[in-house]
Amino acid sequence: MGVREFLNNNSAVATILAVVLLVMALGVIIWQNQGPQPRQFEVFYYDLNTQEVFVDDVSRVVPFDRGNGTYEFVDGSRGSAVRAMIYTCGDPEASKEGMTLAEIEAAGGFIAYLERFAPQMLERQARIDAGESLLDENDEDYESGFDSVWVSTPEGQTWVNQNSEAGTQVIQSGLQRCGNATPKLCRP
Repeated sequence: MGVREFLNNNSAVATILAVVLLVMALGVIIWQNQGPQPRQFEVFYYDLNTQEVFVDDVSRVVPFDRGNGTYEFVDGSRGSAVRAMIYTCGDPEASKEGMTLAEIEAAGGFIAYLERFAPQMLERQARIDAGESLLDENDEDYESGFDSVWVSTPEGQTWVNQNSEAGTQVIQSGLQRCGNATPKLCRP
């Protein structure tokens, strides 16, 4: 008796076998697609109003409002949260979310400099959020993309283009706090 003849004589068994194989195949497909979820990449931010360090997703458009009021930048009132580049000469794990600037310094860390987007990039992002298409090859804002980040000392008083001479000086002076040692970037 061959397989075909057996299946023809036992159609109920053949149906059950087909359903079991189908369920198993479906289970394998679902199992393979439930791999590890992509990890959210988080970075340190600093609230200029509360002087508190906190952690959030790297994709945040800075400055942003986290509910602690606005901050008066040269280009107008905006949210008070900016990106904090925290370094240490010692253990990079010592700086944690929720610490004030004084607590970070007591743990051996320091905010080397702060980052925020330039006003033209914030305007561009607002246009994108409003649904405007910005795929024009002659878009001047697109060409100025390398000038899109401004930096400041931890006080956040003066903001300069990171690619300017003044920006380079802000970054370098912030990183020279370790003397001859190489500063280590702290990550949440």
